[in-house]
Amino acid sequence: MTCRHTISIRSDGPSAQNTSTSMATRSVRQGHDGTGAEFAFRHETDEQRFQTVPTAIAAHPPLPPWLALPSHSVAPGRDVAAGKRGQALIEFALIIPLVFLLAVNAVNFGAFIFAWITVADAARAGAQYMVMSSASTGSAARATNAQITALVQNETTSLLNRASIVVATCVNSTSSATACTTLVDPEAPAYTLAAVDVTYTFKPPISLFSFPGLGIGATLPSASIHRKAVMRLLQ
Repeated sequence: MTCRHTISIRSDGPSAQNTSTSMATRSVRQGHDGTGAEFAFRHETDEQRFQTVPTAIAAHPPLPPWLALPSHSVAPGRDVAAGKRGQALIEFALIIPLVFLLAVNAVNFGAFIFAWITVADAARAGAQYMVMSSASTGSAARATNAQITALVQNETTSLLNRASIVVATCVNSTSSATACTTLVDPEAPAYTLAAVDVTYTFKPPISLFSFPGLGIGATLPSASIHRKAVMRLLQ
């Protein structure tokens, strides 16, 4: 099949000019990627006019900035998919440290909440043991500080840094503050307040870099957990 096509080059500006030529073409191939054609020059004049088209294209002024390709456009012959994979790899390398810090701090924060609950439960268990011992059948002797400390230690076996646990007990059978506590029972001396005070120094299970002088740390810093349980002791 032979048909006629027109090739036109137009320039804008003070020296604007149009360059165009018309010549016959013949289809030589058709496929899924398009149609191939060849120029059919009827005489030498057509071939001479066609040869002026590449020269006009070379002399065509550059595209305006708003039509020009950005500087980061893919270079000729470059694999676009490879460029996207490289960009994804860089983004992954930038985000993985943040994900790692988030995971570490999630573990440390969970450990802190667990320690806080464990210390509070241990203080409550110590106070219950303290008030029930002397009120048991047969008038058992009041629990000693060593017994209560041993009970608290047994209740906190799951904690790290157990050596930092400090247990203090206090009994106030008066209606005024004493040296051991400011808490008083309004019905003293019929009732006595028994208090068990537990202090624990929490240390994060996963420690990273920190600058205490600058107040900067990658994870939760060490902290003191202080819980007290107060109950009535029947005299």
